[in-house]
Amino acid sequence: MQLPAQHAYVARINRVVDYIGAHLAEILDLQTLAGVAHFSPWHFHRVFQAVTGETLADCVSRRRPGVAIYREDFSIDSETGVFNGLLCVPVRPL
Repeated sequence: MQLPAQHAYVARINRVVDYIGAHLAEILDLQTLAGVAHFSPWHFHRVFQAVTGETLADCVSRRRPGVAIYREDFSIDSETGVFNGLLCVPVRPL
């Protein structure tokens, strides 16, 4: 049985988010990431934002430690010391 289109899109975006996490030190361009998801660049950036709720550029910026620390939306939990600025995480189906 084939997954519904929504679940297939989520799986493709999860693959891209995993790829971003594994390649943060590299240049992550739209063409490459669209290829990881098997979408056209035009379609990919629209699907990515619809599924994750943020733009691709914001996701990459938040995942890169040197950039995320300087953003206003990061925080460090005073009890655990956990950094909460890396918001782009794999999206799991409902």
